[in-house]
Amino acid sequence: MKYEVVTKPEFKVIGISIRTETENNQTALALKELWERFYMDGIADDIPNKVNEDVLSLYIDYEGDYTDPYNTFACCEVKSFDNVPDGM
Repeated sequence: MKYEVVTKPEFKVIGISIRTETENNQTALALKELWERFYMDGIADDIPNKVNEDVLSLYIDYEGDYTDPYNTFACCEVKSFDNVPDGM
């Protein structure tokens, strides 16, 4: 699997998220939970209006620097927010 860091203009995403932090190995546990849920529950298959089949990981809403709590998303880029499934 290839990972790539990309800078893009504003775009829309739909997916699931989890709040985590780097202390006490919380990030590893949270990311494992997030990605297991994303793939095992077929979240990507349920996302409507996808631009393509790429899966994105976003890190946002840091309370300070990279050591502070933040949100991370497992998501796909979408054309619109029409018909967003419950829980996404």
